[in-house]
Amino acid sequence: MSKQTQKKNITTANVKATFLFAALIAAFIIAMGMINFTGIAYAAESTLPDSFVAKGTAVNPSWNYINGIIMGADIAAPDGTQLYCLEHDKAFPLTDRNITYTKNNDTINPNYIDDGIVYILSQGYNQNPNFAPSLTPNEAKYVTQIAIWYYQCLRDGRLSETDPEGPYLTATQIAAIKADSKYGSEVAKLAEGAKSEYDHPTQNTITVNTEGVRWSVSGKYLETSVIKPEYTGYLKSYKVVLPENTYGARVVDENGKEVSSSTPIAVNKGFKVQVEISKVRNTNKIDLQNVVINGTFEVRKAYSYSPTSGDQYDDYQVLLYAAWDSVDVPTDANFHFDIKTGPVKISKTDITNSAEVPGATLVIKDCTGATVASWVSGKEPHYIEALPYYGDDCKYSLTETIAPKGYAKSSTTVQFNVKPSGEVTSVVMTNTPTTKSPDTGSNIPWFVYLIGILAIGAGIVVVATNVYEQKQKA
Repeated sequence: MSKQTQKKNITTANVKATFLFAALIAAFIIAMGMINFTGIAYAAESTLPDSFVAKGTAVNPSWNYINGIIMGADIAAPDGTQLYCLEHDKAFPLTDRNITYTKNNDTINPNYIDDGIVYILSQGYNQNPNFAPSLTPNEAKYVTQIAIWYYQCLRDGRLSETDPEGPYLTATQIAAIKADSKYGSEVAKLAEGAKSEYDHPTQNTITVNTEGVRWSVSGKYLETSVIKPEYTGYLKSYKVVLPENTYGARVVDENGKEVSSSTPIAVNKGFKVQVEISKVRNTNKIDLQNVVINGTFEVRKAYSYSPTSGDQYDDYQVLLYAAWDSVDVPTDANFHFDIKTGPVKISKTDITNSAEVPGATLVIKDCTGATVASWVSGKEPHYIEALPYYGDDCKYSLTETIAPKGYAKSSTTVQFNVKPSGEVTSVVMTNTPTTKSPDTGSNIPWFVYLIGILAIGAGIVVVATNVYEQKQKA
């Protein structure tokens, strides 16, 4: 094998190795992105198991991040969802105990699970990928579990217990939470948020405020500014459904791409409504009533599972399982827009003397290219009482299609806009006479003018002769 061939093979091998290394790096980055940012989604309500054997792993040494509050096991469901315990005074179900858990029929029960519990499960570790990013996964699990116990103390006013039963912590443990700036502050944030949710449950609502909507021209359409719904609750997406209308209206995304009524719009994105200018030219108003904004909300739930068999199963914790469902919440929005108009005076004049020139065929088109007026000029300026004002960017154009007799056709297009204040807009287009005598509007032949001039001259001569003869006689 020649040295040149060897060198070529080495180069090829290096290139392949480089591509392989790059592919491995890309795969690693993608995997890390999936791990760090996607989190574990809620289990769909319909997929929750009726029962399962708890998988509790003993933590050795036990987690004791906040002094005096110990968590001795890490518990997960068969699908990997992190499970938490409701009662503080009972044992964690370890895998080797073979404790079978069965789903209870209730989802939210004032004596068992409430909106505050649901809040902690949805905002804490495993369901919220952005929860406490400075903590390790084990620390985040611990904080979420302690928050469930601490919340029940806040909710029920049990903050000074010395020997509590059920879910409650001792006064000493509560004091430790308040004193801990790292873990305790995260526990308190979750628990206090849950108490607020319990006192004032979040309602799924969606509204659209159209009062501040601005209209502008986009091609052949009048278009609204970007509209973003306001909402409370866990909005996932929404759809916009237009009623049957005569405006040629349609919905587009923020970039002007048409969106069908069946296409969901992301919660952080807005929409615009477009109306064909040609459809409102005669009415000069837009009145779209009962536009439906249909929000799809995530309904967050929590289910409890109780031990139903196993070694001394009555001594073990009730487990909490997060789940979700979806619900559609509609609202109506009305879009009303009165298009302002202004009067226009158009003059067709002789460039040499500014006199009105009759006989020119003139056409006005709007910014979409549609003809809005055409006429033949006369001896007086032409008035249009009301042309719509669509905005500063939508100007009208005046052109001449047939020149008047005796004048060269104007090659100039005069652009103008109306004044929404109602003030008259004056527009002037000029014509240049040709070498022929221009048509000034009279149909009298030229020789008639010549005879008239000669007759006047003869009269002057007769008068002058008579005056001279009178002076001679005198």
